[in-house]
Amino acid sequence: MRFESYRMEFSATPGQAGSAVACEDLINKQVQVWGTFTATFDLQGRCSSDAAWQNIASITGPGLTSVPGTFQALRLSTSAYTSPPTGVVLAGTNSRVD
Repeated sequence: MRFESYRMEFSATPGQAGSAVACEDLINKQVQVWGTFTATFDLQGRCSSDAAWQNIASITGPGLTSVPGTFQALRLSTSAYTSPPTGVVLAGTNSRVD
């Protein structure tokens, strides 16, 4: 097992979502947002590619958000936006044995 992290994209347009990030191989998942920003992002996940997106948490400031282990993919949907964060990353421990 090893630590992995992936940048997450977001949209500057409320009602739009960034690209999905596959995370089925990660355990102990966290999403970290940093920097000074004015926005609200809905962290969304789904358990399979044909399932509906489910809201996990609303992110309005810098910090870490824990993600349950059952999700296959995550994305950020923008519900309010004025200025962007410095960055957003999904991180966790890869569950594969190398």
